[in-house]
Amino acid sequence: MLRFGTFSVGRARRADSNHDGCAVVHIHDDGEHVYLHAGELVASAHNDSVYAYSAKYLGWIQWAWVWDRNGCPAFFTESAQGGLTKPVKQLKPIRGVRSVRPVKGGREVPTARPVRTLTWSEKSDESFLKD
Repeated sequence: MLRFGTFSVGRARRADSNHDGCAVVHIHDDGEHVYLHAGELVASAHNDSVYAYSAKYLGWIQWAWVWDRNGCPAFFTESAQGGLTKPVKQLKPIRGVRSVRPVKGGREVPTARPVRTLTWSEKSDESFLKD
């Protein structure tokens, strides 16, 4: 099980929502692999860091929020604490068939964490994960 800051994700398959309350991704049962609802594998989580599948460091997870490299919140789960006021969640889309997992590259070294902000990330959709 992977720990997301003070929040654990295990078999619950939590969905992460963006600033519009749209469910954008779901986390696989293994707590590591992050899929778009269409089934495309786009990211992975390691310790409290989030990486694109190209191994680029995207941000970190804290209090069930995903923060971008600039300290702006990009996604949240139902258990998110602190941060911005969460929008009303919209209906989750139907999940597609998961894609085959490619071989992972070496992870980029995470940058120093900036101070968290109270403005949404400029990328709070699929583009955040495909960077």
